Amino acid sequence: MLIFKDLPSLCLKRFKSTKSPFQKTVILPKTTLPLRRKNISDFEKDLQKVCGFLELYNWQWKSREGEEKFVLHDGPPYANGDVHVGHAMNKILKDIIVRHKMLEGYQVQYIPGWDCHGLPIETKAIKSSESFSLSPLEVRKRARRFARQTSNKQKKVFKRWGITADWENGCYYTFDKNYEVAETNAFFELYKKNLIFRDLKPVNWSPSSKTALAEGELEYNAAHISRSAYISFPLTQHSKSNLGMHQADNVKILSWTTQPWTIPGNKALGYADGVKYCIVKQVNGTCGQAFYVMAVDCIDNVASRLGCTFQIRNTFDSSSLAGCTYHHPMDMSITSSLVQAAHVTTSAGTGVVHLAPGHGAEDFAVARKFNLPTESIVDREGCLNSNAGFGLEGKFIFTEGNDAVIEQLAANDNLVFQHDYTHSYPCDWRTKAPIIIRTSKQWFIETTSFAEKAREACDKVSFLADGGKNTMLSSLSQRDFWCISRQRAWGLPIPTFYCRSTGNPIVTESSINHLMSLYSEDGADVWWKYPISKLLPDHVISQSNLPGTSDDYERGNDILDIWFDSGVSWSAVLGDSSSVADLYLEGRDQYNGWFYSSLMTHLAMGKKDPPFKSLYTHGFALAGDGHKMSKSIGNVVDPLVVTDGGKNLKVDPAYGVDVLRWWVAESNTFNDVRISKEIMNSMQLNVNKIRSSLRFLISNLNDFEAPTKMEEVTLKPIDAYFLRKVHQNYEQITELFESYRFSKAAQCILNTVQTLSRTYFTIVKDRLYCEAKNGGGRLSAQTAMHFMCGLLMKSIAPILPHLVEEVHIHHPCPTASEGESYFKNGWINVTTCPVGSNNEQQLDAVARVLALKSKLVAIDSRPTSDYDITLHTTCPDALHKLMLLHTTEGDCDIREILGCSRFTLLTNDDEMMTSSDGDVMIIEDNGVKMMVSTAVMKPCPRCRLNTSVKAGQPCDRCLDVLSDGWDEEITLYSN
Repeated sequence: MLIFKDLPSLCLKRFKSTKSPFQKTVILPKTTLPLRRKNISDFEKDLQKVCGFLELYNWQWKSREGEEKFVLHDGPPYANGDVHVGHAMNKILKDIIVRHKMLEGYQVQYIPGWDCHGLPIETKAIKSSESFSLSPLEVRKRARRFARQTSNKQKKVFKRWGITADWENGCYYTFDKNYEVAETNAFFELYKKNLIFRDLKPVNWSPSSKTALAEGELEYNAAHISRSAYISFPLTQHSKSNLGMHQADNVKILSWTTQPWTIPGNKALGYADGVKYCIVKQVNGTCGQAFYVMAVDCIDNVASRLGCTFQIRNTFDSSSLAGCTYHHPMDMSITSSLVQAAHVTTSAGTGVVHLAPGHGAEDFAVARKFNLPTESIVDREGCLNSNAGFGLEGKFIFTEGNDAVIEQLAANDNLVFQHDYTHSYPCDWRTKAPIIIRTSKQWFIETTSFAEKAREACDKVSFLADGGKNTMLSSLSQRDFWCISRQRAWGLPIPTFYCRSTGNPIVTESSINHLMSLYSEDGADVWWKYPISKLLPDHVISQSNLPGTSDDYERGNDILDIWFDSGVSWSAVLGDSSSVADLYLEGRDQYNGWFYSSLMTHLAMGKKDPPFKSLYTHGFALAGDGHKMSKSIGNVVDPLVVTDGGKNLKVDPAYGVDVLRWWVAESNTFNDVRISKEIMNSMQLNVNKIRSSLRFLISNLNDFEAPTKMEEVTLKPIDAYFLRKVHQNYEQITELFESYRFSKAAQCILNTVQTLSRTYFTIVKDRLYCEAKNGGGRLSAQTAMHFMCGLLMKSIAPILPHLVEEVHIHHPCPTASEGESYFKNGWINVTTCPVGSNNEQQLDAVARVLALKSKLVAIDSRPTSDYDITLHTTCPDALHKLMLLHTTEGDCDIREILGCSRFTLLTNDDEMMTSSDGDVMIIEDNGVKMMVSTAVMKPCPRCRLNTSVKAGQPCDRCLDVLSDGWDEEITLYSN
């Protein structure tokens, strides 16, 4: 290195022609990665093509063959409409998991699917005016076309969101031929085990959809209003005597119902065991002069509702009601009995319940016990049928049916009081119309025989959401049987024939095998397309040891419940031999839906374990104010507008896919999640912070060559300290990804970015920009930043794949081959990344100095470079640690951390007093005093620190840097 006596004058001559003489001597960051992206939507689409987003799944599936497998089984969304924010939450959560597991080296199995059958699709594909006039084949044709078109539209959006899958050949659809065959086989396996049967039972019935419904197909309207009534049932003469009344007395049983239309179907009155009953008479009011029988505990509530006062005539035990009979309130010629019923309570009503076995589950159970009639008085359309009698046939139950019943009760002097009653009531999840309980012959899965096994299976499941196990157990306890038949056309037909003469169902191994053969060739449409002679040919009848020919049988008209469709996907998609998935992830409404049907069918088929090892349930997406999204309200957030922008980009800007993905990750999806423009602006700001930090890191690596051997890496204490911080955060993020706590992982990522951008980057800028290009200090910072960048990129990769691929493309020393997806690189192995210095005392000293700086910054907003700082301590331990950072003044780690112009370390009080000159601030922390005074030297025109002896002259450090290689520069500037 050449030394010149008058270096300052030479430097001035060197830069005389430039506006800033030292501008070109500073090593500024350099990168091709822009700070912001314009036209983000188009850019992301192009990036996906360049980086092979669509090829990534098949690459990992082939290249990871033989590695440990991770199976995420996709619960099929309905192919019945455009995507919404709920789809985004669900699919992006799954993709975060898929990408993380892929980076960890697993062979990931994720096969996306669609639920293509059922009423949700049928109602969208067919106009309501045509829904019951079209042939089954025409219904199926239109529904299939709609489902295929809709699933293709949804698939296009899922690709746009960067969801990793084999979208061309690796999806499943419940209307696929192979799926229909597998589902038919599953039905038969359960039938052979006597777990599937046909019987007359009360089921949830939707008059609006004209079909039975499962519990999972119900919604509850908390504000439903029922037309309710207190109705009297006259006691027979001998029953009056049994209760101590005169035969001339007008004694009636009082009962309350919210469904007056069921009164024509009354077959008994139920009373509670162990309850005190009484006979009362009205003292004042409008209830007439009759005596009424009710429970003693119900008197006050009934009196309050009726607006009267009752006087008790006598009381008696419930056992006195045994054997009593009464007249039907609409026809005195009909008599029925009072029976003890376990479901009767005194919490509401009168303590006496009107029983219509055709329209109540508990009523039906009582009727079976006492051998009472159980027929329904309502047809499939919700109109009273011929069984109702009283001239009511054809009247719709909720309107003119109720009116006519109320009118006849009043005419018979048995309508005591009527009123509107607001309560929670089940409705059809599609039509939103109220449903009823209706007895009909349906197909069921008997679940009681393996209910305990199902409860025990829950102990083997990791429920990731709080309360998940209790919710699952509650769903298991809600039903003793599962109705799996539906009275529609769009679905898989229940593979049952019926004997014309007896009505008995026919299901044999030969008939099932023949049907599966037909389905595998032409699909389930053949059930409606082919004649009975082809569906059940004579040779199959003979093989089944059945009498007669095909003309003696007819096909059934029911289809399978769509929850059975999706519930056997573990068999149809994963296969019987590998039917247990590592994870099911769906909305919390699936405890009573897909989770239930999957668990029950899996166990019913003889499997020992549940079909899922872990269950992740997410909440619902709400508007920014916490309300449910509704088109009528106008608060619906379209995820496509979020990513690609609306018609007016100034009003609805395009945020890009990664911002939407970050919203999913940062939100606590175990609960309901809010979304709005303001929230998305906040998400964009966070993504931009991450982008800016990565940009700063790679822009300072443009002249860096990554080390090939870890033992060659030597870091300064400051760099080691912050690299360790980033590494510790990375390990925590990895753990959070493993436990699916993505919102906490996102917060940890932001904490890492904040630590780097607010503290570390500020500290090392001077060293990166102003020290010698190949100096040890600058190389130390670059080395640390190289590994920091790698750790941060791996941390965000599962969430922000577009950003990480873009950074990878612009990275001056990428860790993956050029043109290769970043995701083929693998999760960082801690053994290949230096975690910083092992000198714990040095690192503790860095922490002490940072604490002092924080106190200074908290009380003074001026740049710390405006100050000279002196540290003083008499504590041997503190002094020892500080001395580890205190080398020469020009290369002092303490000065660099504090960011001051000059730094001094003192060891006794006398020195402290001597050094005090002018205005000073004194700050103390853990035995260390910091004296802060205005810098006394002049600003260096190159590094901007107050370290120059003379104004306009570079400081000694900068002169050393400038003098290095001067023999090359002297020629350049000699003219």
